[in-house]
Order: sequence, then structure tokens, then C-alpha cells
Amino acid sequence: YHTSGLRDGHPLLEVAGRLREPLDGPATLELLRVQSALNFAPGTDYEYTNTDYFLLGLIVERTSGKSLADFAAEHIFTPLGMTHSAFAGGTADAGTRAVGYVLQGEQFRPAAPPPLTNVGGGLHTTLEDLRLWDQNLYTGKIGGSRFIAFMETTGRLRSGEPVALKVLSPDFPA
Repeated sequence: YHTSGLRDGHPLLEVAGRLREPLDGPATLELLRVQSALNFAPGTDYEYTNTDYFLLGLIVERTSGKSLADFAAEHIFTPLGMTHSAFAGGTADAGTRAVGYVLQGEQFRPAAPPPLTNVGGGLHTTLEDLRLWDQNLYTGKIGGSRFIAFMETTGRLRSGEPVALKVLSPDFPA
């Protein structure tokens, strides 16, 4: 529910002047290790952070003994028929990939890969495969109905208040 209080890796890299430097798992862990404080005490507030996903991916790897890419291929993508989905670093081919572009001078050039795409990120997929993932949210083919119900449950802070999603940009009204 993003109530960990952990700092997001992207702003940490930006402050360190390393935003365009992709990090592997050990480098990302080191970036988090040297933080002297949390944004808030765990369970007391909500703030989206990619760090939570990074750590979740690491937990999957350490408990399963497989890379996140291979675990997801075996337990999610293959059973759902998502034949064009893969995490970076896996053995599966995600098919033709769309890439982002940035304007440099007067020309568009391929954008550098985003930082922190290891372990908890780096998913390559297609619209058709995302449709298959969406269908799973109704059928529960992967995870079953209890898992789907859990995913739809509103999180609660330690105080008992429901987690209120914060909108960070005025361009996206609440």
C-alpha cells in the first residue's frame, strides 16, 4: 500500500546527479542503505515509491531462488498466455519493443533506459498481453479469488484510517 516510508530511488539518483545511470540490484540496495531517514514512520502515511516494488522483486528472487524474470515467466506470463511479456534480463523474448525518445537539439534520439529497472522493473509487454493480465483481475486464474479480493482491499494506516491516494500533479485532479 506504499506505506513503508522508504524514499523513492529516482529522486535519490537525481539529487546525487546520477539520474541517467542505470543501477543493478546491489547498487540500488547500497543507495537505499546509505539513507539516514525514512520519509515517515512505516504505516503512518502513504507515498508512492518504486523502492517498494524493487524490494518486492528482490524478495521474490531470494525466496524462489529464481530471477524475477524467470519467476514471472513461469508463474504469471506462461499460465496467462502472455507470450510477448518479459522482464529485462530474463530468458524469454518480449517481442518487438517500443522505445522512448527524447529531443536533443532538433532531433529525437532513443532515450536512455530508466534507472532502477532491475529486479522490480524493466517489464516489456504489449497491449494484447496487458489485456490478458486485465482479464485475470476478473477471473482469478492466477492467484484465485482470495488474491483478487486482497488486491481490491483498501489499505489501512496504523491509525485505522484508510490509505488515501495522494495526487501529486494538478494535471490529474482527484
